[in-house]
Amino acid sequence: MKPTFIRFSNTHGFTLWGTLAILLVLGIAGTYLGKVLYFSIKARNRVEAKTSVIDNESTLAELIATKMKEMQENFVPLVPGSTFCSLNAGDFKTSFNTNSPVFPAPSVALKIETDRAAEPTLKQFDAWLAAPLPGVQQDTKNALNTCSNLTTPSVNTTADLGVYMFCVALDNTNVEPQKSKSFLYSEGAFVQVRAELTHQSLSQDEKVLKQAPLCADWLGRPTNQKQLKITYRIFWKERGNSQGFYSYLGSKLLNLPELRNF
Repeated sequence: MKPTFIRFSNTHGFTLWGTLAILLVLGIAGTYLGKVLYFSIKARNRVEAKTSVIDNESTLAELIATKMKEMQENFVPLVPGSTFCSLNAGDFKTSFNTNSPVFPAPSVALKIETDRAAEPTLKQFDAWLAAPLPGVQQDTKNALNTCSNLTTPSVNTTADLGVYMFCVALDNTNVEPQKSKSFLYSEGAFVQVRAELTHQSLSQDEKVLKQAPLCADWLGRPTNQKQLKITYRIFWKERGNSQGFYSYLGSKLLNLPELRNF
């Protein structure tokens, strides 16, 4: 009885090796297309997230500026001779968080947070970013590290320089969840804020290229000249997406007399 040999071929001329080669090419192509699709989705998500900020960033800056305006106008000296410029970090935080500003529709309260170990938003971000990935996650972690360093004119290195730096957390825990990449409907959000006291008498070059005026000089100006330059970087995490971290940088120059009442 003669041995039987199996020949791997078919009537169309395809061998086993040809089939394997085709499968290898398809596998490489599939991997490539998968990566393209992955990065395409990530890019689209970033665009959607940043587009969602545009409708709300002006209100965010105005809320912060309006609260600072109210704090300055309603300042009551605890020590004879003290002024709004004399507020230390603790008093500034307490004053801001007393009847803190609320974002309208949806109702989201803004509060300064400085304690990563105890205050809810910073604590949550600290847990999320225990092992941050390079990119937005690492940037968010770095920003989080600065939130405890609330700066007011009374503690600036240049005496009474009219600059405030602090972090504002968005309390959106009671907002009804929506399929949205907006920071207002996120699982958590905070804002790095730099607020500079400035006024209309300064040229645009002076406002951009030079340091802010002294706080005392700003206080002495007529109200119709006073301005606040609010520079902000918003950090937020998309609800239900462990990798959905986003950030957005912006700046607004606001005239105090034109600020809305919320």
